Amino acid sequence: MRVREASRWGVALLASTLACVLAPDPSWAEAAPPEAEEAEAEAPLPEEELIDEAALEGAFDFESLEDVGLMDEFALLVQEDVVVSASRRAQRIDDSPSAITVLTREELLASPFDTIADVLRMVPGMDVFLLTVGFPAPGTRSGSSRSAANVLVLVDGRDIIDPLFHFPLLLGLPIDLESIERVEIIRGPASTLYGAGALQGVINFVTRRASEEPLRVEADVSGNGPNTVAAGLRLSGTSGRFSWWASVGMDRAAPYHDASELGLSKVAGRTWARYEGVAFEGTLELGGALQEGSMVTFAGNGAGEFDEVYLRAEAIVKETRLHFLAEHISADLHLDLQLLFPGDDSMVLGRLPDPMSSSTWLYELAAERSWRFGENLRLMSGLQGKIIRHQPRVLVTCPESAPTAFDPEACELDEVVEVRPEAFAQLEWRVRPDLDLNLGVRGGFNTVVVEPGFAPRLTAVYRPAQNHTLRASVARAYRKPSYFELRAHVLLEPGTLQDEDLFRRVQHIFATGVGNEDLRNTKVDNLELGWRARFLEEALRLEVELYASRYLDDVRVDSSRLADIEYFAGLPIIGDSVGLQYINLEEQIWSAGAEVAATWKTPAEGLELSLAYVFDHVLVRSQAADGTVTFEKAMREPEHRIIAGAQYIHRSLRLSASAIWASAYRDNHAAPESIIAPPVSISLGANTLLAGRAGWVFGLGGSEWEAGLTGLMPVLGLELRETAGGYQDDGSNYGGEPIRPRLQGYLRAAF
Repeated sequence: MRVREASRWGVALLASTLACVLAPDPSWAEAAPPEAEEAEAEAPLPEEELIDEAALEGAFDFESLEDVGLMDEFALLVQEDVVVSASRRAQRIDDSPSAITVLTREELLASPFDTIADVLRMVPGMDVFLLTVGFPAPGTRSGSSRSAANVLVLVDGRDIIDPLFHFPLLLGLPIDLESIERVEIIRGPASTLYGAGALQGVINFVTRRASEEPLRVEADVSGNGPNTVAAGLRLSGTSGRFSWWASVGMDRAAPYHDASELGLSKVAGRTWARYEGVAFEGTLELGGALQEGSMVTFAGNGAGEFDEVYLRAEAIVKETRLHFLAEHISADLHLDLQLLFPGDDSMVLGRLPDPMSSSTWLYELAAERSWRFGENLRLMSGLQGKIIRHQPRVLVTCPESAPTAFDPEACELDEVVEVRPEAFAQLEWRVRPDLDLNLGVRGGFNTVVVEPGFAPRLTAVYRPAQNHTLRASVARAYRKPSYFELRAHVLLEPGTLQDEDLFRRVQHIFATGVGNEDLRNTKVDNLELGWRARFLEEALRLEVELYASRYLDDVRVDSSRLADIEYFAGLPIIGDSVGLQYINLEEQIWSAGAEVAATWKTPAEGLELSLAYVFDHVLVRSQAADGTVTFEKAMREPEHRIIAGAQYIHRSLRLSASAIWASAYRDNHAAPESIIAPPVSISLGANTLLAGRAGWVFGLGGSEWEAGLTGLMPVLGLELRETAGGYQDDGSNYGGEPIRPRLQGYLRAAF
């Protein structure tokens, strides 16, 4: 992979305003029932007073802890019960208006998984489809998909979604597991606070603060061979009110089914400096990543190269937070369209340009502010905006014409400036000590989408008794179509066809079709009920989530018109009706599900157990021309999941294990021989994936070390497949990679 030069950066700016949260107020601390007042009076300090609510990115202000003489280790325990993603302010997780899961740093390091994507498998309601080792697709609940376009992925509040394809570069992050302090996962619609893209949830990675020492050096390495190895180096320190961080890492991963190949190669780094004053806090961050690896598209397999560089600046001045981001992403895609003639793979109807290159500049400016009205009313509101300049070097805009009159010379390269202003407001009202109401609304406009976005949400949080919380929520969320879905028009290069008229018709399909500029936003209406409870002096925690959703205008590739191809004397005849295009589905997708999760810190010191069950039932609602309505069960993802985990940390020993069971389902994929052949529908059987970690912590010459092993093992058979696909005659894999047993070693050190 090549490194893009800094001269590619353009200059552009986008303005808007948004809100930052006021300092914590004791009146907003969780109200306890009368029988708990005496116990609360004996407490040294309410938990919410330990949190700096202005730190929206999840970095907490520990100076307040120093004032009361508490250690940072205790502060980390407090953080386990505090979230910022659900309301964009610090609050107890039990008071969250969303279904949310928190993975702490301790849990991440003790996890039996060794990649960011795999760790998410342990979250109830999360799906991670291993399309390839370089481009896994995360999703939540009934809307999981191969494109992973329905979940917003953030790092300290900065989204890492590729603007061209709307795909999260999950493994292309400039961070690794060692740099993460916590992960907050919202399951369910979250567009009210986070805008377009948070259709089904948000994954927010909160990175670590700098060491309080003048200099701390950390290093790690893991792997089992030259094609499966990862290494990282981190340096940080603090001097007075200044702190800093610098890190660099590399990752090479082989596909599970072939250790001799290289499926992912990544080099990433980031550095930041922060000043934390009394009335001002400022952060300046620079980072980037170079990632390349195998990938899967709707049309077949390929490879992709993504280069990212970004500059982020944030400032908190009294009660206002300002945020600025400038980012450049370039991509080179090497895609095999598999546009072969069915039954004769020597006849290639056309080829995509190689590479399919693009260059995107993104600029974002936001400001946030909140107001207090009395003791029980809080309002957060503001504006946010982005300017995105798309410069695909292969996508074109062509004048309308009949297939027989199509002229490639009349097409021009497509360059678009996309403007996305959005505004939101959220009102929090403590109606009485045991009841909170949360009302929010967001409106967004996009210059390349015909339909504006609208995302309201109303939530009630009720505390009927100490350590018990009930939540009811109704919300709408939306996702805008990606630039590729809107404007994917490309001129094919000649294949082996000798018939010029036939090739012109094939070119016409891809130069004027595929992308659809009339696409509307995908929307979901969601009803959610939740219950959180703690028992046995909070050692046992139980969470139950029930939800029902209706999806409207889902975006899919319509390949049905390819069936209009006729054949004469063994050759295809492509009529004017033949086409391939992204469309909004007329059918509605309805789903209902439940998530039940329990964690128990057992009396045995250091032993914690977890168990979760997830049910997700999906129906496709269709209406015939005569008005008849039918519901058909969809089995495009597992309907049942069971997740079990065990973790034992005692003195120097670190042990953990997980088991994930998924029920059988069906998945569709383009046929390996040609995109114009009927798609493949494959039944994927029930399967179980086991993962384990064993580590030992020790000191050496004043430094800290940990060494151990991690492993994966599919139980039913020697390999596990999460998406439809198989092997071709040459041994290559298509349609998503299988998982096979793997054992790796790791070594961590801190000086």
